[in-house]
Amino acid sequence: MFKLVFFLVGLGIALIISALNLGNMSDISLGFVKFTDVPVFLSIFTAFLAGAVFTLPFAFYVSMKNKKEVSKKKKKVEYIDDEIIPEPVNPVEKEL
Repeated sequence: MFKLVFFLVGLGIALIISALNLGNMSDISLGFVKFTDVPVFLSIFTAFLAGAVFTLPFAFYVSMKNKKEVSKKKKKVEYIDDEIIPEPVNPVEKEL
């Protein structure tokens, strides 16, 4: 519930800042194309969105890797619980 409230508050603040800065324009050049009179908040939002999109494959990779590790550990624990495996005895310690 609190995450939703904080998200909505952050979204509201972002909207207020962008509304106050609608008059700030800049030119953006990509080398082969030049965009003129682009609002600054739009270029910042586009950069943020591009960063999020390029981060998604790495986030999914790490998430899947963690799920595999957790399932391996879970299977190992379930296997050990099914059988009682005695601890190995060191013959040297037995004589002491």
